[in-house]
Amino acid sequence: MDEVITPPAAPLATVEPADNVVFVEVLDKHEALVSRHRFDQLPLTLGTSYRSDHIIESEANATANVTVSRGEDGALWVIAADGAPDFWAPGGKTRRWRIDPSRSFIVAGQRVRVRTRDFVPEAVPKQGATRGIGPRTWLWAVPLALLTFAVETWLGDIDGERTAIYVSGAMGIIAFLALWSGAWALVSRLTGRASHFLSHVAVAALSVVVVFVLDYFLDTLAFAFNLSIIQRYDWAIVSIVMAALVWCHSYVISRTHARTAALAAVLIGGALFAFQGITYYNQRGDLASTATLSVLRPPALRVASGSNIEGFFKDAEALKARAEKSRPEKPDGLDFGGYGED
Repeated sequence: MDEVITPPAAPLATVEPADNVVFVEVLDKHEALVSRHRFDQLPLTLGTSYRSDHIIESEANATANVTVSRGEDGALWVIAADGAPDFWAPGGKTRRWRIDPSRSFIVAGQRVRVRTRDFVPEAVPKQGATRGIGPRTWLWAVPLALLTFAVETWLGDIDGERTAIYVSGAMGIIAFLALWSGAWALVSRLTGRASHFLSHVAVAALSVVVVFVLDYFLDTLAFAFNLSIIQRYDWAIVSIVMAALVWCHSYVISRTHARTAALAAVLIGGALFAFQGITYYNQRGDLASTATLSVLRPPALRVASGSNIEGFFKDAEALKARAEKSRPEKPDGLDFGGYGED
C-alpha cells in the first residue's frame, strides 16, 4: 500500500496583536502632569473603588467607575460602568467616549488622560498658567508696579514728601501683592492641585499699574477740559479693575467655572464699588477731604479756557447755595444742639 504523503499545511497569516500597553496620566486643573502610570493589559478600570486597577483619590462620589477598553474599531474607548454616574469628556457629560490622546476627561473630579506607546507628542512651546503671562512675567511686572507708584507719588509731591513715604508705599504694595496672590494661590491649589503663585503675583502687579495709569489719565483729562464730573466718579475705576482682576484670578488662572468667576467678580467688585460710593457720599461736604488735581501737570495740556473776573464773581454768587446744598442732611429726630446754651 502506497504511503499517502500529506502536504504541509499552509502557514496561517500572522496577525500583529494589538498593543494593549496604556499610560494613565493624572493631570491638574491646568492640564499639567502630576503623575504617570503604566498598565500592560486591557480592559482597565479607573475609579474610586479599591477594586479598580487605578484608584482615584476623591470623596466626591464613591461609585465613580469607568473602564478603558479597545472597541471593535480598534480605538480605545472609556465607558462608564453600570450603575456608575456619567463622567465628563470634551463636549459634556457622557457614558461613552472615544479616547483622544491629546485631550483629557474627568472622573470623580480627577482629570485623566490615556495614551499608548504609539503616541508622539508635538513640540509645543511651554506656556504659563495664562496665555501671554509666562512664568517669569512677575520679574518685570512687580518692578513696573513699584516704578509706577514712585512716579505717581513724585508727580503729586507738591510739599516735598520725605523718602519714607516712598519706602512705606512700596512696602505696602509688596505686602498687598503677597497677601492677595497668596489667597488666590490657595484657591488654585484647592481647585487644580497647583498654586501658580507667581502668575497671580504678575496679574495683581499689572492691575496696580493699570489703576495708577488710568487714574492719572482721567485726572489729566479732567484738568485739560475742566470736567469735574470725571473727578467726581473716577474712583469707580478701582472697582472695575478689581472685578476684572478677580475674573482673571478665578477663571483664567484658577480655572473655575465661568459662572463662578463672574459671580466672584461681581460680588467683590460690587462690594468695593458700594464701599467707595458710601465713603465719597459721606465726604462730599467736607472741604478738607478734597484732594483732586493735586498732581502737577504742564499748562500746555489745558484745553478749556480760563475764567475772567466778571465770570468769577458771577459764579461766586451761587457758591453759597451750592455749599449749602452739598452739606449732609441732618437725621430725623430732635435737635439737642441748643442744650446748655443761655
